[in-house]
Amino acid sequence: MTTRPADAPVVCAARRRLPLLGHTLWLALRRVDYLQALRACGDAVLIHLGPLPVYVLNSPELIHRMLVEHAGKFSKGLLFDRARPYFGDGLLTSSGSFHMRQRRLVQPAFHRDAVYGHTAAMANAVNRHIDQWRDGQVIAVERETRALATSIIVETLFDTDDSMQLAELVERSLPEFIAGVGRRTLLPSALTRLPIPGTRRFDAAGADLRRTTLRFVAQHRRDGGNLVSRLLAARDHTGRGMTDDEAVDEVITLLIAGIETSATTLAWAYHELGHHPQLRDRLHHEVDTVLAGRRVTAADLPRLRFNRALLYEILRLHHPTWLLMRRAQEDADLGGVLIPAGAEALYSPTTLHRDPNLYADPLRLDPDRWLPDPPPLPRCSFIPFGAGNRKCVGETFAWSEMSLILATVAARWQLDPCSGTKVKTIVDGIVRPGHLPMTVRSRAR
Repeated sequence: MTTRPADAPVVCAARRRLPLLGHTLWLALRRVDYLQALRACGDAVLIHLGPLPVYVLNSPELIHRMLVEHAGKFSKGLLFDRARPYFGDGLLTSSGSFHMRQRRLVQPAFHRDAVYGHTAAMANAVNRHIDQWRDGQVIAVERETRALATSIIVETLFDTDDSMQLAELVERSLPEFIAGVGRRTLLPSALTRLPIPGTRRFDAAGADLRRTTLRFVAQHRRDGGNLVSRLLAARDHTGRGMTDDEAVDEVITLLIAGIETSATTLAWAYHELGHHPQLRDRLHHEVDTVLAGRRVTAADLPRLRFNRALLYEILRLHHPTWLLMRRAQEDADLGGVLIPAGAEALYSPTTLHRDPNLYADPLRLDPDRWLPDPPPLPRCSFIPFGAGNRKCVGETFAWSEMSLILATVAARWQLDPCSGTKVKTIVDGIVRPGHLPMTVRSRAR
């Protein structure tokens, strides 16, 4: 019999549970706001999605116990079960021994030296895109950051003459696909199969993405020198590599992870810099000092300290992932909070990163809270790329990609907010800004 510690968190049962639906309606309608409100109930809150018990974990200690100390007792949960038919069985959705095998095959391609080897290609892709901007032009920042992130990930993955075709398809299809999967993880399945234009657009986007990715994967079994070729050449302990279908699932996962998080983070960064000109000036000064007119190289990235602190702070204040879940495979005791086998545990990086018990004045943008070094925080207080054995394998790639884009653009352009623009926060599969028009001003001297 498990003895509950005297100082263990009390599990609070959320109010307003509806017949049949439980708390599903409130979560589907209010999303981040609902999870933020639940934090007032305590470190652990019990809600129900239909009949399914879900334990909402609000403290970094409980999250650490689940993701790290007791990781073996949890698998991917309900949301990932619902996403798997669309995303495939890549690292994002797979579990158990298959996940560990795939992770070992993918990981070498994302070691720091391997990522830094792509820096020149990344810089070329970014400069090629921003060469098209004109002084005084109004751009849609949310579209431009997605285009920048897409050009980098596609060029790094494939690096072929026709990779631009895939980049155009990804730019066109991925937002519709991700938003559609987000809806399908929260809404009853009957509502997502209605024969309406949105369903047809989603189906077409997913089919186009998978068909084109499969063609590129098949082509790169014959080519070499890029990231996908290294993935296809990797072998497990039995000497077996990935099948085409397994490789497609991993590439789609990399596209989702490598584009949406980076593009959304950068869009929020430009929005915030436009409203904090003193921070923008500090970024420009650092870039001018470190680069002195050169293109960014791998050696420059560790020296761009304000750049990195700004990205840390954007990922704290505007983390795109508002909801993640795990399923208990067996009874799990998280220091007095008992998660029974079969129940789900839920946590929200978005609301965790705004906890006033962890961050002073949490709604204020303050990159200096990360300088000169990150502050001492409880474990799992800041989890921009997860924790434990499911921590994002592409973390180094993402930091390098975002730092390089931010520095390259800052060296050449200043982005000013358009007067009278009010940016809407959209919460679907991720938390992202809506239409974000800004005026680009050349910094050429």
